[in-house]
Amino acid sequence: MRNQRPVLFLLIFILVPTFLHARSGNYAAAIDGAYNLVGQSGSLQLSRRLWKTGWINLQAGNGSFSRRVKPHTRSLLYDNPTGVDYQLNVDLHYLTDLYFSWRRPGSARWRIFHNAGMGVSHFKARAYEKVIVPGHPTLYRGQRDFSGNGFYGSLGLLRFRHTTENPYNFQLGIKSRFYKFATPLEIVTEDGQGSAFTAVWGKGVGKTWVVYPELYLRFEVLL
Repeated sequence: MRNQRPVLFLLIFILVPTFLHARSGNYAAAIDGAYNLVGQSGSLQLSRRLWKTGWINLQAGNGSFSRRVKPHTRSLLYDNPTGVDYQLNVDLHYLTDLYFSWRRPGSARWRIFHNAGMGVSHFKARAYEKVIVPGHPTLYRGQRDFSGNGFYGSLGLLRFRHTTENPYNFQLGIKSRFYKFATPLEIVTEDGQGSAFTAVWGKGVGKTWVVYPELYLRFEVLL
């Protein structure tokens, strides 16, 4: 409970003035869906203006992604020179981002590159691994909980308002999280008959940065 107090205080810091000063334009609430080639996520966001173009934002959500690495597959994203077939599914239980952003001033209906942000990020996840080993008659399965801290960055590509006086707007942009992991990431799997196999993700031993970019569509209300 102790680790949740800063988030609770920040929610109070943002929400209470929102209700006391409705439609001041200094607060905002948003919901978005984000996607990439391997997964998706959804988030709720609360924002408060600090000065004319500067905002503080708290974003929380969850998501999932899935990646299969076939035997003898080589690409920019992964490398599997073995005959083992890996299937990794990850449930992102908590995605929390606290960041500062700059918003381009003006109230035009269409606005290109309307905001940019940078801050910190935290996640908790559960990974599910399925492994097919050549010559082995059964499927290996395993799971592991893990968490991490890192950085968050975003860039708004396009914002649209139906009218300039309308407090509602739609946004298209990109956001990315950067997490540092101890490598290799290992997940112990079992076949249910007493045989175990350790699935290994990542190259080398040490620390590596993992980048997770997404394209998002956001609906925001200025309060």
